Amino acid sequence: MRAEVEPSTAYPTRPMDSSHSAVYSPVRFHGNDCFRPQESTLDNRVVVTASPSTPQALRWPVSLPSASEVYSVSRTPCSRWAQASTEARRLRDRVRAWDATTSSAYSPGTGYCRFVYDTDLPDSPAPPVSTDFPGDDDGDGDPEAWSKEPFGTGGAFTFAVGDPAETDIVKFVYSINSTNYAGYVCANGKQGTTGGLTASCTTPIKSATVTGVQPPSAGPNTLYVKEVDSAGNVSPNATKYFFYVTPRSTPDGAGDLNGDGTADFGTVDAAGNLTISAVSQNGAYIADTFGTHDKGNLLTGGKTAPHIWDGTSRYSLVTHNGDFAPSDGVTDWVVRTPEGLLFIYPGDGYGAIDVSKRIEVQLPANAPAPATFTEIKSAGDITGDGQPELFVTGGVGGAELWVFTGYSGGSFSTATQLTTSDWADAARDFVAIADYNGDGAADLTYRTSAGHILLRKGILDSDGVGTVLTSLGTSGASLGGGDVMYVTSTMTRAAFPLLYGSPDTTGDGIPDIWATNSAGALLLYRGGATAIGTATTLRTSGYTTSTVKQLG
Repeated sequence: MRAEVEPSTAYPTRPMDSSHSAVYSPVRFHGNDCFRPQESTLDNRVVVTASPSTPQALRWPVSLPSASEVYSVSRTPCSRWAQASTEARRLRDRVRAWDATTSSAYSPGTGYCRFVYDTDLPDSPAPPVSTDFPGDDDGDGDPEAWSKEPFGTGGAFTFAVGDPAETDIVKFVYSINSTNYAGYVCANGKQGTTGGLTASCTTPIKSATVTGVQPPSAGPNTLYVKEVDSAGNVSPNATKYFFYVTPRSTPDGAGDLNGDGTADFGTVDAAGNLTISAVSQNGAYIADTFGTHDKGNLLTGGKTAPHIWDGTSRYSLVTHNGDFAPSDGVTDWVVRTPEGLLFIYPGDGYGAIDVSKRIEVQLPANAPAPATFTEIKSAGDITGDGQPELFVTGGVGGAELWVFTGYSGGSFSTATQLTTSDWADAARDFVAIADYNGDGAADLTYRTSAGHILLRKGILDSDGVGTVLTSLGTSGASLGGGDVMYVTSTMTRAAFPLLYGSPDTTGDGIPDIWATNSAGALLLYRGGATAIGTATTLRTSGYTTSTVKQLG
């Protein structure tokens, strides 16, 4: 198709010195010659643009013969561009080429400018292939699909075009657990981890292998990959590849469920599912997977009873932070079931629990019955004995605060009552038990019925390796002799139904807070030594009280 562009004879001048036009206007003139840009995909309107340098007004007839239309455009002294446009759908047979030239009585044109109107976007790539990180298309967390090498080890992925007939694909761009497509691979082994969408590649390829890829987290990961053609067009839709990375052999860190060193959390939903939320990138990314199985057989919904709920409307209390049993370096879960029993559910190293391995916990004779518990909170090892401690509220009216210590072989050796009141379910909520001020002693944050979050600072014991437990029992016994306001505004249960104080997630060494709000969003509040930091919304929906019953 040909478009002829010429200035009116009313002014004996010719268009010249054209500047860069908008990306959707690919025909540009420079004197009697033209500057041909990179071929590109246009919107639904095709625009021809020229910018003559003459100060007089110009009137150009523009002929689009294949579209059976003639356009007349002008350039005035106050404007810079003269344009002709037509809707792409009116181009005959979806024409792929359109020529244009300039001419006048003053100086005839010297040939045609040409651009390519390319509506053929690349397909999504074929499913990636990797022996280092086998795919898990059904998303069931089958251990057979876990990587052979542990987290932190690099591996390779091979990408291939989705349509073998494509001949102008020059690059694959990819990213893991995000859609920034910063990584890329081209012909002859050229690859990089930044600037994927802008990296220059020119040689057509059918497939390419990227090496040395290190997934950002252990446990579940998602690889996103797209094709890029020689004109710079990108696949509209990514191919997604789900895979699981084996945790490191080193012991799990505080609150870490998948061995990557970052504290994670879990949710209990209304359908009875325990979902493991693996956190990475300093809290910027969350990957969810079902967390309950029986000897490798996934359990969801009604099948999780009586472990996560009773199958109707009563839900377990769950908490994790520490290796209770069998001292394998893997974070375990403590669960008070709806039937009123307390269990240790050993972690499987991948973030989930195998219900067939649960261990019923025996408590000292003076401890309150598990059926009276209203909250439970695993604190990790805060006494220095190498075993994690468990804080609970329960007893008479559910208002007593207790701590269980000395866990070994399915039982706690000591139950210490810290208060006889103040901790009824309607009065206070645990937020976190962790070191806020960096002095080595565990501190306590809790929410009051008015929605205030207070910080109670613990005292380091005389040997300098543990916390004086009674310093967490009352404000008067704490460091400084009183609780301090940690959140100046109010975070009521109505506005923020669920709070979960987590060991450090954001990378600054200070505990953080996960919260759900009344709109059903999930937020991460950066912790501070003396006051809460700013919030980041990780998910905008899905966390209403009718959907999620507990964070733990």
